[in-house]
Amino acid sequence: MFLLRDVSNNKSELIPERRFQNLTRLTYLDVSHNMLELIPEKAFQKLTSLNYLDLSWNMLKLIPENAFQNLTSLTNLLLTGNMLKLIPEKAFQNLTSLTKLFLTGNMLKLIPEKAFQNLTSLNYLDVLNNKLELIPEKAFQNLTSLTYLGLAGNTLKLIPERAFQNLTSLTILDVSNNKLELIPEKVFQNLTSLTYLDVSNNKLELIPEKVFQDLTSLTYLYLRSNMLKLIPEKAFQNLTSLTFL
Repeated sequence: MFLLRDVSNNKSELIPERRFQNLTRLTYLDVSHNMLELIPEKAFQKLTSLNYLDLSWNMLKLIPENAFQNLTSLTNLLLTGNMLKLIPEKAFQNLTSLTKLFLTGNMLKLIPEKAFQNLTSLNYLDVLNNKLELIPEKAFQNLTSLTYLGLAGNTLKLIPERAFQNLTSLTILDVSNNKLELIPEKVFQNLTSLTYLDVSNNKLELIPEKVFQDLTSLTYLYLRSNMLKLIPEKAFQNLTSLTFL
């Protein structure tokens, strides 16, 4: 009976649907660095004790909607470096214990509005280096425990004004290396815990005067490599904790 199972770096192309069905006490499963293109819908069905699942660096193009539905104990899910273009809206709906989700280095163009709806324990969300063009306004609305949000390296042109409004625990926000042309004035309004904000390497020409006014805990602010023509005189007046600009 296994508590830990490592089947990484095996060049596996397929997970047999019943491969793990008897490992009901398994807590750690690493199937990274293989050549998996598909996850059978019932492959993880019996793994109700699983805490850690690493599926990174495979060739996954799709996640079956019910693939993770019984993984209610899962705290870490790694899907980095695959070829995912879409996340089914209900793929993560039962992962109520999840604290860390890595989606870095895929080909995601859109996050379904309800994809993260039930992830109320999530504190780390990494969606770096995808092809996101748009963030639905309510995509992050229930992530009240989130402390880190990485959206760098995408193709975002605009962030909805209310996209971050419920992220009151957020301390690090990285939206660098996108194509942002505008920051809505109230987009950071409730981020009073934020200490690190990176909006460098975008196409910003203007900063609204009050856009940073609620960021009283901010210590690091990165604005380099934009197209700023004017910074309002009072743009930084409330940033009393700022040490790096």
